[in-house]
Amino acid sequence: AILTLHTPSRRNALTPSMMIDLATHIQDLENICIKENGGKKEFVALLLRGEGGYFCSGADLLLARQRLASPEGGAAMSLFMSHWTTRLRRLPLISVAGINGGVVGGGTELASACDHRLMEDKAVWRCVHVSHGLVPGWGGGVRMTRLVGRSAALKLLAGGLGVDAKEAFGMGLVDGIVNATNSSETLADDENFTDECLCWIEKQGYFQWDTKAVQAAKQVVSSAACDDKEEIALQRERNIFCKVWPPRAITKN
Repeated sequence: AILTLHTPSRRNALTPSMMIDLATHIQDLENICIKENGGKKEFVALLLRGEGGYFCSGADLLLARQRLASPEGGAAMSLFMSHWTTRLRRLPLISVAGINGGVVGGGTELASACDHRLMEDKAVWRCVHVSHGLVPGWGGGVRMTRLVGRSAALKLLAGGLGVDAKEAFGMGLVDGIVNATNSSETLADDENFTDECLCWIEKQGYFQWDTKAVQAAKQVVSSAACDDKEEIALQRERNIFCKVWPPRAITKN
């Protein structure tokens, strides 16, 4: 299955309606997996990608300024997105974030909720939360720390340092690097990148086994990784996020 973020003019920033759509698609995939009788390769894995040469720039702060500027609005968004990124992580499908162009802010949190991350060689990963006076609030702070360790996580989250694909791979933030194409057509580049991601997924062996077995293995791994301690950490992250919301970008006159 392929799920595409599609607001290319805003670098696929997530509007409130897109957040709801994302939740709906995740729930649909959960229901499909429950009803699936095996044998359909397309329901072994999920590729999450962005349209227009960019993965995701996080929450759309222009719309957040209109609808979510209050502390209560920030708390509601944090709870909603933390819940659904956790549901994404626990899907029986092998989830892969295909990061082309770049990923910033909440987009890094969405990517960190996937099982694997593939990054275009010219892409940049940057946690810009701190530059807005914020911390991650969708579970990304917890997940990135577990991916790269305390020291590297501090550089990412407190230093706000951007990392290229090679650096991200070296620190364990991403699982593979995809070479960029340089055609004059963004659509063609998107399609080539998607094909390369699908080839990488196939090479991991996920498509050669019975669908039920692969989904069951994913559930075993999810059960081991998403225990009660993570829930406590996610709750703590949401609490901290709510203390610093809203960011300056949506409160300044």
